[in-house]
Amino acid sequence: SNSWYKNDFNNFAPRIGFAWSPFKDGKTSIRASWGMFYDRVPGTATADPDSTTPGLVQSITAFPNATAGSDLRFSDKSLIYPAPPTSPTLTPAADRTYGTLNLIDPNFRQPYVFQTNLTIQREIFRNTVLEVGYVSNRALKLLLDQNVNQTRIYSNGFLSDFNELRAFRANNTPVSAGNTLARIYGSATAAISAIGATNITQGAVGSAANTVDTNAYTRYAAAGVSQYYLRNFPQFTNVYLSTNAGRSYYDSLQVSLRRNTGALKFAVNYTWSKNLDNFSGDGGGNTANLDEYNLKLNRSLSDTDRPHTVSWTTTYTLPIGRNKLVGRGMPDWVDK
Repeated sequence: SNSWYKNDFNNFAPRIGFAWSPFKDGKTSIRASWGMFYDRVPGTATADPDSTTPGLVQSITAFPNATAGSDLRFSDKSLIYPAPPTSPTLTPAADRTYGTLNLIDPNFRQPYVFQTNLTIQREIFRNTVLEVGYVSNRALKLLLDQNVNQTRIYSNGFLSDFNELRAFRANNTPVSAGNTLARIYGSATAAISAIGATNITQGAVGSAANTVDTNAYTRYAAAGVSQYYLRNFPQFTNVYLSTNAGRSYYDSLQVSLRRNTGALKFAVNYTWSKNLDNFSGDGGGNTANLDEYNLKLNRSLSDTDRPHTVSWTTTYTLPIGRNKLVGRGMPDWVDK
């Protein structure tokens, strides 16, 4: 294909708002607006797949002056260029050594945000205004990377086999004859030693699964275990898939009191809010390591959540530095 994901042609972004003064005294205003806005997809979202896909990019380090006595400069017209690389490996071996692969969901769509606000403003007495408002943001289909190559511990009996090793270490309870971990390492004792007694004792099942698949995959065939025992893609350590799984929710009650008295201005603001998301990041993509099976459980308070925010300001304009202005409809003297 000539693109990482399909074009998205239905990015319609409507916006509507109104302002209304319900009473004849002109001291009350009601304002509301709603709008749909689209988020940009940063360049790193496509740069990472381009640089990690086998066969697309291969780094070469060149040392033009490696030969003793050489003195090549950028201004020279006869620079010695590095030799072309050998044919790239398009299909890496299933040895987990290739590292990280980045991909983009071919049906990826442009992220968008719904912004809503409703405010009521009232002049409670002369030169004093009270404003109460509701502000909401709903960010949907945000760019979020899911590691689709995390070790699996539920669907293959790994968790039950791991718990048998824990019981064996704690109480010397015999493991079952079909324990896959004991079969891979030869015995329950050898499995505990290879996986790490600390991982077994503390119940660190994720760390244990990663240790087994990274260090013992060469034993799989002899034990009759598939190379896909713990990973979907045994060629790689991680496979990040850029998806639209990101979500962010913001709701707030905002109260403001402002008063002007001549050159003195006073304002106090209070915000009561909640900010929920399933990953707090810079939006650059390819930085998250979220469990692809538990995205709903990851939806919690955002890193930027501030339930209560209070601020106040006081300003005073000094009545100095006068300039004389001459013109129709303007006073003779105006404060600078």
